[in-house]
Amino acid sequence: MALLAGVLLGLLTLFKPLYGLFCVLPPVYALVSEPRAWRANVTFVATAALGVLATLGLFVLVFWLRGGLEALVDIQFHFNPSVYQGTHQRSFAASLHELRARLMEPHMLALHVLGLVGPAWYARSARREVTLLYTAYLVGFVSLCIQNKFYPYHFFILLPALFVGMGLALQATGEVLKEKPRALRLLPRLGALGLLGFGLFPLVLMMSMRAEDGLDYLNGELSAVEYNATFNGLDFYYEDIAALAEHITESTAPEDTVLVYGFDAGINFLSNRHSPTRFGFQYPLVVGTQEYKARYRAEFLAALEAHPPKLIVVADRIDNNLYRGTSVTLLNDFPALKELLERDYKPEARTRHYLLFRRASPGEASR
Repeated sequence: MALLAGVLLGLLTLFKPLYGLFCVLPPVYALVSEPRAWRANVTFVATAALGVLATLGLFVLVFWLRGGLEALVDIQFHFNPSVYQGTHQRSFAASLHELRARLMEPHMLALHVLGLVGPAWYARSARREVTLLYTAYLVGFVSLCIQNKFYPYHFFILLPALFVGMGLALQATGEVLKEKPRALRLLPRLGALGLLGFGLFPLVLMMSMRAEDGLDYLNGELSAVEYNATFNGLDFYYEDIAALAEHITESTAPEDTVLVYGFDAGINFLSNRHSPTRFGFQYPLVVGTQEYKARYRAEFLAALEAHPPKLIVVADRIDNNLYRGTSVTLLNDFPALKELLERDYKPEARTRHYLLFRRASPGEASR
């Protein structure tokens, strides 16, 4: 169990290094289980640590063998922290107000009442489980506060502890009602089914909708654009992305590269066209410190010079938490790219949210 816990914690750390804070759970579990059995505790914690290190080590080894270790360290431990620091302009009071507003939303408040208050019934009979549960929640809450960005998906890190807590509360309710009439004894089971439905129903519904759309596409009842547009609302401006992807697929060869300057690398994916640079997502070019932007932009321009893309897509309107602006502000922020566009490319199409440029033939200049 300790080794498996270590592997899972290693995977969680790979997902986001900040979540490495959860590695405090094995020591807490060991100490609460057998506080005086130091040999068993040391063995348990060491085995869990081995699982974490083996998982991380394998990941680092793959990057090292592929020549990407320096870039991995640079992005995860230098660039990302600099971006977080650059976005922490609001006061502590403002951050606390936003966090409180999120936590007081009806569904979040209900989850917390059931997931945190309920296990208190178990505090004596299941001290180990309850302590581990509360520790996991506290670590998740601390990591949430460190990020200082409270989007709905950031709260997902709290959900495992809350759902387990609700399960403990239902079990405790069952024990209280075990001598009661059968109708009352069914309440915890009905609650468990409701809890399961609450967690699985949205997922099952979405999967069934995606499957139905996929079958319609395979049967020819939906075009590629219509099928891709069914994902609208799950990403930025998906209808435009789908239409652009189809246009790119029809007007370029498979070996052509397409640069998407903005935050919508899904265009590359749906059109099955690679980016000419390693920057499929443009955060490092437009956010962060000037030192990082200068270094990454130099690498970016060198890649474009070595492998000029057939097409360049520029985001015309951006709804993003770290950068807000139009294609004008994006290009004005990066004069060298604007100059390259004006020199070597010509406008080809415009959607509601994107500009599309095609590489001009020799002697032809963009207008």
